[in-house]
Amino acid sequence: GEEGSLEAYLKLPKNATVLSAQVELSCERRREPFITYTYQGFTGNERGGFSLAVGDVNGDGWTDFLVGSPDYGVVYRNGRAQLFFGGSRIDLTPDLTLLGSMGEMLGYGALICSFDSDRYDDLVVSAPSRTGSTYGTVKCYRGSISPSTTPTFTFREEEMGSGFGLSVATGDFNSDGYDDVAVGAPDYDGNSTNRGAIYIYLGGISPDSSPDLRVAGEAGDRYGISLTAGDFDGDGYDDLAILGSEEACVLFGNTTLNSNLSVVYNLSSAGITGYNIKCLGDINGDGYDDVGMNTGGVVLIVWGADRTTLLNSPSSTILPVPRGASSQFGTSMTPLGDFDRDGLNDFAVGDPGAGGGYGRVYVYRGVSGTATPALYKTLQAQLPYQALGRSLAAADFLRDGWVDIVAGGDMYSGAPMGNGSFTIFEHRDLSDLGDNRPELFLGGITDPLYSNPSVLNTTVVVSGWEDKLNTVLNQLPPMQTDSYGNSFVTLLLRLEAHSEGLYRLANLSIIYDMEREIDATRRVRSVLENPSTPSDPYGYVHIASNVVAESPGGVNITVTNLTLDTRPWLIEEIPDLELEEDGYSSTLLNLRDYFKDDRSPFEELNFTVKTLLNATRGRLFVTEEGYLGADLQNGSENDNWYGNITAYIVCTDPGGLKVTSNIFTLHVYPVNDPPYVFRSPPAYIDEDEQFTFGYYYEDVEGDPVTVRLVEGPENMTIDENGTLYWTPTNWDVGPHNITVELSDGKGSSLHTFHITVNNTEDAPVIISSPPTIAYVGHTYYYNVTAYDIDLGDVLTYFLYESPPGMKIDSQGRITYLPTYKDVGDYEVIIGVSDGIVEVRQNYTLKVRVFNLPPEVESPGRVTAWDLKTLRLQINATDPNLGDQLRFTLTEGPEGMEIDTYTGVITWTPTPDQLGVHNVTVVVTDGQVNVTVTFQVEVERTPREFTLKVTEPREGETISGVFYVKGSATVTPGEVEKVEVRVDGGEWKVANGTAPFRLRLDAKFLEAGPHLIEVRCTDGYVYSNITAVNITVRHPQKKSPLIYVGVVAAAAAAGAGGFLFFRRFMEKKKEEEERRRREEEAMRFKEELERDRERIMRGEILERG
Repeated sequence: GEEGSLEAYLKLPKNATVLSAQVELSCERRREPFITYTYQGFTGNERGGFSLAVGDVNGDGWTDFLVGSPDYGVVYRNGRAQLFFGGSRIDLTPDLTLLGSMGEMLGYGALICSFDSDRYDDLVVSAPSRTGSTYGTVKCYRGSISPSTTPTFTFREEEMGSGFGLSVATGDFNSDGYDDVAVGAPDYDGNSTNRGAIYIYLGGISPDSSPDLRVAGEAGDRYGISLTAGDFDGDGYDDLAILGSEEACVLFGNTTLNSNLSVVYNLSSAGITGYNIKCLGDINGDGYDDVGMNTGGVVLIVWGADRTTLLNSPSSTILPVPRGASSQFGTSMTPLGDFDRDGLNDFAVGDPGAGGGYGRVYVYRGVSGTATPALYKTLQAQLPYQALGRSLAAADFLRDGWVDIVAGGDMYSGAPMGNGSFTIFEHRDLSDLGDNRPELFLGGITDPLYSNPSVLNTTVVVSGWEDKLNTVLNQLPPMQTDSYGNSFVTLLLRLEAHSEGLYRLANLSIIYDMEREIDATRRVRSVLENPSTPSDPYGYVHIASNVVAESPGGVNITVTNLTLDTRPWLIEEIPDLELEEDGYSSTLLNLRDYFKDDRSPFEELNFTVKTLLNATRGRLFVTEEGYLGADLQNGSENDNWYGNITAYIVCTDPGGLKVTSNIFTLHVYPVNDPPYVFRSPPAYIDEDEQFTFGYYYEDVEGDPVTVRLVEGPENMTIDENGTLYWTPTNWDVGPHNITVELSDGKGSSLHTFHITVNNTEDAPVIISSPPTIAYVGHTYYYNVTAYDIDLGDVLTYFLYESPPGMKIDSQGRITYLPTYKDVGDYEVIIGVSDGIVEVRQNYTLKVRVFNLPPEVESPGRVTAWDLKTLRLQINATDPNLGDQLRFTLTEGPEGMEIDTYTGVITWTPTPDQLGVHNVTVVVTDGQVNVTVTFQVEVERTPREFTLKVTEPREGETISGVFYVKGSATVTPGEVEKVEVRVDGGEWKVANGTAPFRLRLDAKFLEAGPHLIEVRCTDGYVYSNITAVNITVRHPQKKSPLIYVGVVAAAAAAGAGGFLFFRRFMEKKKEEEERRRREEEAMRFKEELERDRERIMRGEILERG
């Protein structure tokens, strides 16, 4: 791995001589690929970790990270964002807190980007204000060594309630070297409904808060649900991907931006809904950034390509859903760079609903081409119900060459909303670690104090480096001097290693010798000048010395020098000065030009001003910087006074020697005086009572006065006579600053006073809902959130009834660690009091053995065919051995069923059920329910028709009545009807299907060739046509002359002949009657066959 170091600093006296030096060095190799750091400092259900961003805000080369909490101040949802500075170690102490105003929801979205021209990254935090009463904003805070909590720019919502700031993104869209900011407002209406709008603010040398481009959609588009930036077409400009309700669009970057949006993916035609979109970086190494899109538990990857391909035939891949993932898979995504160091960029996907709300983060490897990315690592939640993966970001926080991941979990604490948390996964591939071979260096010395070619996995004592310490002490100048005059040198002790592990320096021991010269002038002089100091018989004064040291050693004191000090002197006389009446100046005269001392620098001289004439009219003083100043503003005797003040200055050196200046004059000259107020309003008033106050003011010169209210509470007014009117409400309880300006046309004055609105007592209100289940071995937390509309009331929390061991602290935080013997139900009664009025909250707490939720695998998108039975196994396991899983189908198409115990879904779609169907299955172990939602798409099954015509035969000659017969079947399903037509005429329905028959009469057809066509259908699809060619031939008709001949023959034959004729006619009549009956029987049979077919189709009831 890359080199790392550990530094320690040694502070030694400059003139010391080191006698011995040693330190203990120990090493221990790292054992885990991920080291986790979890922050739990969020409170009050603020949903900390809802948003994340990374960048270098203070310009120190280490990556910092920003964490948003949009529900901070849960009553009003003010929101906040906290900045954590990076460094050589992970530090979870926030370094900067940005607070939102009432209802702002500051921290809903977060970015860190270089918006202006300095070398610092800037903070961009959105506050969409979903309360409906204020406008949404996006605030930009300029980066610096010590960033300010006051925004430099504020981007403001155009239309209240448009969701301005629900999505934010950053990229260099015009490729000018400065990051630009895009803000989404998906609920923007304009001249229609739900158009959605995108606002782009261009960064630069002098950016401002006005949008440089606004792009709005059409009615119902809701552009701006989610935004992300990347170079998707590889032209060197960052592009902006925009997610709407029906489509995903791209605003392509260019030197000059325009409002043309290009649709890349049509969601509505695909039957899906988009929830989140994120640039994943170039994960297949083709030079184009790729995009991940969350479509409701399924992540779709749209591969970047040249612009023509993107607009006409974009490629996409569905990301495999991991086992145990929830419908929230894809809530967050982030690029990771080359996380596994295989040459391809990787990415991570968050699933805050996995594990029944614990949450997980899935790391996927990059691929070549458009192959499906494979799952590489799974990062687990570190807290119960953490909702890990609500937000994601990544950076090399420790600068060790390995990308680390930070994941937000905004639901931790078990409350309905959650305090929130975040976890940093410090990453390192252990196979890359080398052996522990550390080296210890002393700053300024090239050769190491310790260096060993063998592996070190123990503790060694590094000693014998006192000579090297003495060399460095002699070479370096003094770096620090304390109040006693001791000079010190700071030395660097540096431990370097070529592999990651735990390295410690301990038990440092340095023994040294030194000499120190001490200036005892002041102390000796004070003793000598003290009249009570005794002397010996020879006139000498004996002065005792006391030396204190923090370490043992011998001390020798020697007096080496005694010198004489003289008094300060006046370089030149103090001149006369002037100042306007009621004036103030702290720089009237620089005394450095007038006083000097032989031994002491000017900063050590002491000055006193003595006033002779008109001392009560003003105050003369000397500043720490050595200037003479005058104050004619404060005091009761100098108002509007002008005249002369005389004074002189006394200068005293550190030895007590003095010099007095000449007497000088301060001339005070008159100026115009603005009006002034000589009556103030009352300091306290009661809420809901009308406050009226008339000002009493005066102008010394008698000029007319105008009055204006400069600062005051909302709804306070002032009339032309200077009378204030205001009726405070309960929301106004507390102190207020009021400022009124009075002007005489030549000058003005501000009159500021303070009014405190007294409160009438109101009862506290508990707004939080308690978790009602506690698990054995897991600490139960409940933050009782209450507020009192009476500002300033301090709330006290009590437990009146509770299970043994439950505690509540002064902030209302309940903690309880149940054991197995505590399993059962308990009544809990909480009391909250403001000292006068108390409210209570009752609930039943169920103590249970902790149950892990089932792990359910989503089948993804499933294809089924009409008339074919679908059998689909829902795969689920339960970590708690012995738990019996139950499966319930809560959403699905008609006819679909699921086996309660096996989880097997069976369904035979009808031809009317083509299309996409949503399916929802709930899997429970009796305590925890896990829901999996997927889609089943029904497509038409290809039909296989079998149609045979048995009569008439091909080429058959037909005369008279004939039948078209045959058989028709279809797989799958059944034939609904068979149709026949002659010579392309009207289709007629035959009787039956298998077999079928249709009676035709050739007498209605002309003699000659004819084409008979037959087809069948199942009611949805027709078969191919089967054709038969026939020839119709009509028999010749018998001539009436035949009958005449028969009659004539009978007449010629006499009686016998007539008898023959009679029999001939009777036989002819019988033949006609027989044919009539056959035809009637055939018609009845055909009608009976049709009724049987209709009965089978359920059209009529069967007749007996």
